[in-house]
Amino acid sequence: MIRWLNIILFILAISSLIGVYYIKYQTIEKAEQKIALEQKIKEQKNELSLLRADWAFLNQPAYIEPIIIRHQEKLALRPVEQEQFIRFSDLADREISEAERQALSDLFESLDKGVDPIGSLIEELAQ
Repeated sequence: MIRWLNIILFILAISSLIGVYYIKYQTIEKAEQKIALEQKIKEQKNELSLLRADWAFLNQPAYIEPIIIRHQEKLALRPVEQEQFIRFSDLADREISEAERQALSDLFESLDKGVDPIGSLIEELAQ
């Protein structure tokens, strides 16, 4: 009886040892994957920083102007004229539905009472 108990305990100890080593190597593998992902993220952030710097350089008016002048005829570009702009008062009024009118009046009433509807929406979303 004791012999069987010793055999069972020996097998249990060996299987526990194998399990511990298995968990250890899985943990090491996950740590290596984490380090690899962090390195990839760092590289991509550096690449993004470089792309933003390139974008800022390429959007400078001094860089764009010669390109525009060179392709002005092909693109049919011309300077913006004052007549292309209008005043807000010249815009046609659009019809407001009754639901929109009611929503606007509710909004203005709540603003008159000192209620911040946007702030309350943000608080609701934060919870």
